[in-house]
Amino acid sequence: TQMYQVGRDREGRDRVVIRGTRWPAVVAMLQQAVDFTGGILHMSGQYLDCWRCAHMCELNGIVNAQFISGHLLPPQRDPDKNTVRELFKYVLQLDNQQLSKMSLIDLAVHALTLKQ
Repeated sequence: TQMYQVGRDREGRDRVVIRGTRWPAVVAMLQQAVDFTGGILHMSGQYLDCWRCAHMCELNGIVNAQFISGHLLPPQRDPDKNTVRELFKYVLQLDNQQLSKMSLIDLAVHALTLKQ
């Protein structure tokens, strides 16, 4: 069962609330519709962009993070350097100070050595 609620948040931005077990598929559809620029406020309270959402889905075994119900997630373009750094920050659970001290290569090596 899915439930959708459309409205505006306190800042006047468009907002869609999705509840149900198929939320990743709905998020993927909506992200594709807005060219992957929408933010996702997960039920855990975490703010996710399309890259973080795909990573979270993959880690939690929620369908195939590359192809959720026929909709591609994340976008079919390479992320820029800032997006990559933010994704590493999320995956490695770093704060801004820790992130600023590490190169992209250091971050990649650290991510590759994480235990699953």
